[in-house]
Amino acid sequence: MFKAYDVRGKYGEEVTEENFIKLGKALNSFSNKLVLGSDFREKNDSLTKALFSGFEGEKISVGVAPTAAVCFISKDLGVSLTASHNPAGYNGAKFFLNRRPFFEEEMTRAKNNYSTQSTSASSSDSKFNNELLANYVNELPLAENGVFDLGGGAACVFAGLFPETIYSKPDPTYEKHSPEPTKDALIDLIKITKEKNCLGFAFDGDADRVAVVDSGEFIDSNILTAFLASKFAGKNDSIVVTLDISQEVVDFLRNQGLKVFPWMIGDVFVLKKAMQENAVFAAEKGGHYTFPNFLQHSDGIYVSCLLSRTKPGELIEFSKQFSSTSLYENLPGRVVQEKLLTAVTELNPLELISVDGVKAVFEDYSFFIRPSNTEPKTRLMAESKNSEKAKQAMSTALEIAKSCLG
Repeated sequence: MFKAYDVRGKYGEEVTEENFIKLGKALNSFSNKLVLGSDFREKNDSLTKALFSGFEGEKISVGVAPTAAVCFISKDLGVSLTASHNPAGYNGAKFFLNRRPFFEEEMTRAKNNYSTQSTSASSSDSKFNNELLANYVNELPLAENGVFDLGGGAACVFAGLFPETIYSKPDPTYEKHSPEPTKDALIDLIKITKEKNCLGFAFDGDADRVAVVDSGEFIDSNILTAFLASKFAGKNDSIVVTLDISQEVVDFLRNQGLKVFPWMIGDVFVLKKAMQENAVFAAEKGGHYTFPNFLQHSDGIYVSCLLSRTKPGELIEFSKQFSSTSLYENLPGRVVQEKLLTAVTELNPLELISVDGVKAVFEDYSFFIRPSNTEPKTRLMAESKNSEKAKQAMSTALEIAKSCLG
């Protein structure tokens, strides 16, 4: 049930009311006040009661709310009941402390606390106060233009903020729309924005991620990262991106005068690094974009509001300056980090980053080799502005990875 930076699993198996009673008890050592919101998923009501019956301090429910909104109002301890982009049948929880997510040390502490708890329940009585959400809404930029695909998820609770919406009715089982805003899931949004020549925005289940469509074209997250950073960060500002963000984008932003710190995969890891570097922007390839001066958490709604001022076609035109080829492979088995680092170092790369697997940058290509955290496989990425060179880079990366398998 405990993952790297949240709790998540299938309801009735990993996630049960009994386990959430224990989870509530595990949170007692963090604060004597808890604010909780949730997405529209089935079973969240009973899971809320269970968690509240384990927590002994003051309990406040704000009802349905996007994850970032719950984080925004979590001046003490906060919990968002959500399984994010997972399909129906999954439930989970994300945790916040002082308006930021739990980091590794807090997750470890919560997990250790959890392991010692019983399932005996006390009162689940709580206060309901969704007016707290106004503190978040009042700080959002105006959503000016575009079509907003709410996907039947938590963003539906704020449907009135957007000029035009689709899939704005709650869909607890995601029968009509996937909670994962991939290109294939956004056929309707792509069609509408092409017909209207406008921008479109789509959120995942808890709305902390956003995907963007410009006049019928799905905009890659690498392009969005480059656009957001170049538009909303200034010269000499620090930004943090995950290691799988395109090297072409990293080079582009450094040439813009930005200090770019590639970092570990995972939005929480990137956010922690952003706090350490006093960064003004952080991006994760999966669609998490964070502006720490607004909130120390990724927020799809905030980013969509910022981008709603963009002219139709502007993102398409911006994307034309990027032309690199990126190739991806999965290799069965996990590489050994020490062996991998030694092998790649022998190639004398211009830049080598080894905080999460190994990324190596050379004059005209780069590659990234990383063992999966959740599966017995190794993920590889190779990139170059020359497609043949990208293939050669992938061949080199595969050869090295195979020689370093454990």
